[in-house]
Amino acid sequence: MNKLTTSLDFMMANLEVRNHCELFSVICEKAVEKGFILSGFCGDLIEREKIYPTGLETVIPIAIPHVGTNCVQSFFSLATLKDPIEFNNMADPDETLSVKIVFLFGIVDPSEQVHILRKISEIFQKKEILEAISAAEKDMDLMDIMKKELEDLIA
Repeated sequence: MNKLTTSLDFMMANLEVRNHCELFSVICEKAVEKGFILSGFCGDLIEREKIYPTGLETVIPIAIPHVGTNCVQSFFSLATLKDPIEFNNMADPDETLSVKIVFLFGIVDPSEQVHILRKISEIFQKKEILEAISAAEKDMDLMDIMKKELEDLIA
């Protein structure tokens, strides 16, 4: 299992965006700069979100957008949002959720997706961890939480 690369650049506390397309753009811009993705990644992410929504109704609603196309190096990003944005619900695509926390990742090897999602799902089943993520005021606070929770998954 390859690790997901991350850095403080990909931990974003209290990000101000109006919608998921704007959020994806912010993260994709950083990922292109780092050479993790090709320019088509963001469009692929937006299209995938339309077909396979990633909003999840948890204690604090979250989204886990991800895609493997146009990804050069697997990476992980976490954003908490100053104001929630709408994502369609994975369980009921006709329903929208006001999402406050977004776990976004790109993967080179699609066979690793299930393992990654399983590991991330362990986080959103823990109310205290989601609350800590949501309450984090600094990017470094998010990084510290993720290093602890995903230590065997991120580099």
